[in-house]
Amino acid sequence: MVGVSYEDAQQSVTRHLVSRFRLNTEKIHGVYAGTGGLETRETVSAYLDGAARISPLQRDLVSYAVNQLLPASQLIAGAVRAPYSGSYPSVACGYGPGADEDRVVIQGRADHPLTHAAMLRHEESERLSSLRSSGLLEAPLTESIARLPRIARDHFGTMAAAVTLVDREVLVSKSIIGLPNRDRPRRGSFCEETVQDNRTFIVADAQSDPRFSDSPHVVGPPYFRFYAGHPILGPGGSRIGALCIVDDRPRSLSHAEEHKLRMLAALVQLEILT
Repeated sequence: MVGVSYEDAQQSVTRHLVSRFRLNTEKIHGVYAGTGGLETRETVSAYLDGAARISPLQRDLVSYAVNQLLPASQLIAGAVRAPYSGSYPSVACGYGPGADEDRVVIQGRADHPLTHAAMLRHEESERLSSLRSSGLLEAPLTESIARLPRIARDHFGTMAAAVTLVDREVLVSKSIIGLPNRDRPRRGSFCEETVQDNRTFIVADAQSDPRFSDSPHVVGPPYFRFYAGHPILGPGGSRIGALCIVDDRPRSLSHAEEHKLRMLAALVQLEILT
């Protein structure tokens, strides 16, 4: 029996769903592009015809777009949906199993069962080990990563943006635009919350969030009100930092903006892994 690669299987199932439910390729590309997809409509159409290959992350964005357009009958448990590659950057940025559910937490993350203190210490030890082994604390960022905060700030129109690493006691801003580049205390910070989960972490108004309302950076300069960050993974899959945006006024993100932030985080992730 001839083996079939997962890439072929992913493409085949996605093509089958598009054909079975007569999904419009132009609409698929519209959703795909809205999440930050980089391929042209012609390339996506060729992929769905089985005539082109695209990267795992771009395939997963096509799968996401197809799943968003499937009829309600395919939303029940057990129904066939366009599969995801499970590639490291895709999963890190939320485009894996469960990507079609709401993965964004506003005003805090979802409740989790209490975890034994020893397990938390072990996880933190693993996280710090991953951060050290990444080499990012000592080495300067590549130009490709260093430019992403400026792209993020300009796109979202926020006061500042940064690629921040979460060390044992401090936040290390490896690339920051809009604020002075200096280490900041980790305890009680937005980024500390971001690395607790694989979800995008959003605080619409820090003054009304009891975890941050008395923070020195909220009640005093630079008067943070809004924060959004997506975790970045290091070796072994531990969350070592975040790509984040901050503003001095309350605001929210549209679904397209949420996806754009995750796509920018995916670019950071790709640079780290290569």
